[in-house]
Amino acid sequence: MRQLGIINSYDGFLERFDEHKAALLDYLQSGTVSRADLDALMMQHGADFDWDLVFVDEGQDWPADEIAILRHLYEPERLTVSDGVDQYVRESVADWSQGVPKMSLRARRLTRCMRMKANLAAFVRDMAAGLGIDDWDLEPNSDAPGGRVLVVEGDLASRPELLRAWCDDARALGNAPVDMLACVSPVMVPAGPLGQLCRPAAIYERSGGMVWDGTSRDVREHFPTHRDQLRFVQYDSCRGLEGWTVINFQLDTLWDYKRSQWFSEDHVVDDLYRTAEESAAQHASRWVMIPLTRAIDTLVINVNPQDSFVRNALAKVHAKRRDFVDWIVEPGVAEVQLAAG
Repeated sequence: MRQLGIINSYDGFLERFDEHKAALLDYLQSGTVSRADLDALMMQHGADFDWDLVFVDEGQDWPADEIAILRHLYEPERLTVSDGVDQYVRESVADWSQGVPKMSLRARRLTRCMRMKANLAAFVRDMAAGLGIDDWDLEPNSDAPGGRVLVVEGDLASRPELLRAWCDDARALGNAPVDMLACVSPVMVPAGPLGQLCRPAAIYERSGGMVWDGTSRDVREHFPTHRDQLRFVQYDSCRGLEGWTVINFQLDTLWDYKRSQWFSEDHVVDDLYRTAEESAAQHASRWVMIPLTRAIDTLVINVNPQDSFVRNALAKVHAKRRDFVDWIVEPGVAEVQLAAG
């Protein structure tokens, strides 16, 4: 925008981001910024703008105005969009194909799971069905066998020795704690000044563990500085992250939180298609699937003892997948089953 003369500097750019986007799109659509202007920009600043291919990740979440800007800059043949429609959580899925000639559009559905080991992929596919998501399409990768799931019922945060055991387990396979990921709900993050540790991280650190806690700060601006640091993030920030072992604290509360959040927002509901309650439940279920798909080898799911939508879905999958899904209630049993895994 600065090179095109739309803004003079980037001071306060993010605070006025939507305003600047609207101005740029208006310049492009009105012809105030012409194709010749864009070509000249790419010639003068080729390293910044003149790319043969542009790859877009999480394309399903892009706002319509940003799609329009990108398509003004680059022809459809230069855009490759990774569109994870199985996990969209916004009101609607972004439409990248609108106005694109059929000859310039090549869609390919990739269903094989390349991150998770086969057992985890089978587990999350079953969980999607149990949570009422009927359009989930996932194929376990037979070239990546293995994977295990541990469901821990109760107060996992008060058992830092289990986290240390899982860290040791990862080290034995050539990984480090920084290769793991722990996700927590907002109720586990203290109110007050930024930088305070969430409850599980604080207890784990007091027990002698090293942590990187991104639950109360921008995870994009701060990074772990030691391989022995166990990463903690809020569920809202876990998308796009992964870990050899992923620990999801109080996952059932995430569903409740996202369901309530949906009702607090201004949504237009078509009762002929789906009730408000069904829409809220679908939104919450899709959010739960995000932390369930972050793990590569081991997925730890912590739930409360009380009946809940997520706990009941987990119980059904556990009954079906007992060969690699362990349900742990008593801490002593957790240690025995971990050692046996």
